[in-house]
Amino acid sequence: MVTAPARAWRPTTVTACRTAGRAATALTADAAGLRDRAERLATALVADGVDAQAVRSAATVGGGGAPGVTLPSAALSLPEPYAEALRTGRIPVVGRLEAGRCLLDLRAVAPVDDPRPAEAVRAVRPGAGR
Repeated sequence: MVTAPARAWRPTTVTACRTAGRAATALTADAAGLRDRAERLATALVADGVDAQAVRSAATVGGGGAPGVTLPSAALSLPEPYAEALRTGRIPVVGRLEAGRCLLDLRAVAPVDDPRPAEAVRAVRPGAGR
């Protein structure tokens, strides 16, 4: 007879609902709303001396649940060196590289969490004293 270790993590109904809620929010986010958020974040970062732009993006539905399906989205576009700096920074952020730019797609970021990627970018910008 095989038993699970006593300390194994077991998802609860509450955990499953939270995760499903986040996924549903990401899947149903309005592309225009995402673009507005990206514009606000890019404007704030430009004011701090960061080469940031808001760009249209195509987000991939993950987890193998819908292979090849993309959704219209918006992203923060940063110079390519930000990709490694963000992955290894104090606040790890994983983006993707496209056409020589690091894209941080906002579809998977809840609006309440918008300050987080901006804080991470500020922390790794040249001259930030990492």
